Amino acid sequence: MRGKLTIVPLREHSGCIPLFARCFEQEWPAWYGPGGQGNAMADLTAFANPAGDLPVGVVARAADGAWVGVAALKAVSIPEFAHLGPWAAAGYVAPGLRRQGIGAALLAGLLAESRRLGFATVYCATATAGSLLERQGWRLLERTRHDDKPTAIYAIDVTRRG
Repeated sequence: MRGKLTIVPLREHSGCIPLFARCFEQEWPAWYGPGGQGNAMADLTAFANPAGDLPVGVVARAADGAWVGVAALKAVSIPEFAHLGPWAAAGYVAPGLRRQGIGAALLAGLLAESRRLGFATVYCATATAGSLLERQGWRLLERTRHDDKPTAIYAIDVTRRG
């Protein structure tokens, strides 16, 4: 992305939650849309956890002040893998700005939060972002199916990253 990008904790900028709630509803209508099981406002509000522990979210802000992405670190992602955690999840980048490094910056922000919280390993389940994770040094643990989609489970050791 051209210009400066800042990654900050969502708890410090909760005013952007309604914007990202609309984005989640558009991006994942089966989950967050009408009739879906999810509640985007509730999830994002949880990610703005004022205590600074799990769940915790980070947001990306462009140099012009626009909010361009969000991601969260949460305790559980896929129920079948509840024994693992925490999980990088809920990664969203504005559609016109994808493939410009914002997702990588959000992941780096989540890894910084995980180190702050004392976690050694972070996991991620994805059907679409495997190449991004692999470029960032994540290792593939397993391929599975979740919500009837092929899904890959990745992990990264955050103690080796700075």
